[in-house]
Formats: sequence, C-alpha cells, structure tokens
Amino acid sequence: SHPWFELGAVDPDLSNYGTMREWLNGVKVLLQRIFATSNLYPTLYSIWAELGTFGNAPLAIFQDFNKVIYCESYTAGSYLIAANDKNQVDVLYREYCKTVRQVVDRFGIENVSQGTRRNYEQGLYNQKVDLIRAIEPNSNRNFTTGLAKDMPIRSSWFEKNTKKGDKPLLLSGFEDLPFMCPR
Repeated sequence: SHPWFELGAVDPDLSNYGTMREWLNGVKVLLQRIFATSNLYPTLYSIWAELGTFGNAPLAIFQDFNKVIYCESYTAGSYLIAANDKNQVDVLYREYCKTVRQVVDRFGIENVSQGTRRNYEQGLYNQKVDLIRAIEPNSNRNFTTGLAKDMPIRSSWFEKNTKKGDKPLLLSGFEDLPFMCPR
C-alpha cells in the first residue's frame, strides 16, 4: 500500500521535534493499521463511485469493538440529507432492511414492535423489518444527564411501519457527527 496521509502539528517546528516526530509516526502507523483492517478502503471506493454518479456520497464511521471502526456508505435513494445555515450537511436519515432476528439481536425483544416480537416468538426470524435511522443535531438535549441520548448529535432508530406514539428502538447519540457528505 502507498502512504496517502501525513500527520503533523499546527506548528511545523513542533512536528520536527524528535519526541513529537516519533509520536506522530506511531499514531500514523496505528491509523494505517486500523484503516487496513477495517472496511474503510472498500467503502471509500463506493464513495467515489457514488460521488461521480450522483453528486452526493455520505460516509459514516462508527466505533466497532472488533475492528475499532466500521464504515458505511449509502447509495442514492436510500438516504435523506439536510444542511444547516452554513450549508454543512448535519442531518442523515437512512433506510435499512433487516431480518427479525437481526433487529431483536441488536435492540432487544423488549424494544421491538408487537409485530416484530410476534414474528420472533413464532420463529419467523427471516421476515424483513424496515428500519429508519436518524442522525441529527439534538436541539432538545438535557445538558445535565450525561446520557448518550442527550449528546450533541442524536441517533434514533425506528421501525418504519410502526404506529404514531410507538417508542423508538433506540435513542442514543454522538459527541460529533459520525458522518460526512462530500458533494
């Protein structure tokens, strides 16, 4: 593989200082290893294809217990984006199709809709469940709780065909946007 990025301090003189240069090189090697063992490179390939074809190409990077990061790219028609007053994309809604088993494994039987719970209890594990994930600024956050659902960026998972008033599958959040959207 070819090195494609360098790390440095804002102050170039600091970057050339021996201890700092060693630290930056160590971090660079660590990042290269993370990128190589994750799915970043195949995802970047998809991003370039989407960007050239459709003009938008969201890329999300999430924490992963086994690989440190897990990346997702989204094809046109499967997502909705919105920009803030500075024309920066800060809203991403995405549709997913998962099986009953995948939804129960991810969110727990106690959090799924009655229909999904019924399918699971009847052993219909491969039935499809349409989901929506919304990632957006959390304008209603409670600054005093420290809970994930009160972080600056809200992440909400819903079953697409649930009734009004049904609770979400999961409310959580992020300190920073976990996605970018070149366009």
